Amino acid sequence: MLRAVCAHDSGRLVNPLLAESQIQGGFIQGMGMALYEERIMDTRIGMMLNNSMHEYFVPTILDTPDQLIVLDAQTLDQSNSINVKGLGEPPLVGAGAAIANAIYNAIGVRIRHYPITPDKILTALHHPTAAGVSLREQ
Repeated sequence: MLRAVCAHDSGRLVNPLLAESQIQGGFIQGMGMALYEERIMDTRIGMMLNNSMHEYFVPTILDTPDQLIVLDAQTLDQSNSINVKGLGEPPLVGAGAAIANAIYNAIGVRIRHYPITPDKILTALHHPTAAGVSLREQ
């Protein structure tokens, strides 16, 4: 991934640097869900087979986009006296969907199960019906 633009309506930013870091971190966490993280279970015994950081992949600093731009709508919240809104987990919510839509826009095949890995993309391109994906409407 080369570039990501994250736009959020966070009300008045009490600490702009902290808010920017929170949004960037949330995006990277959502990117991890979409592209890297996969829990592999042994269904016979109910145990996770990739339960260490060597086997369960999450994004590192080397995986983050070169440009991770944060935009703030700066809409003040009139429902409280300091005009702020929450900014905890919302930054990660749209990241995976945005990445999946970008992949769909690039290749014309929608992959509906995370993580979206290179092998799933190749399978979808060569056998779209077998991969459980949908083709772009012409």
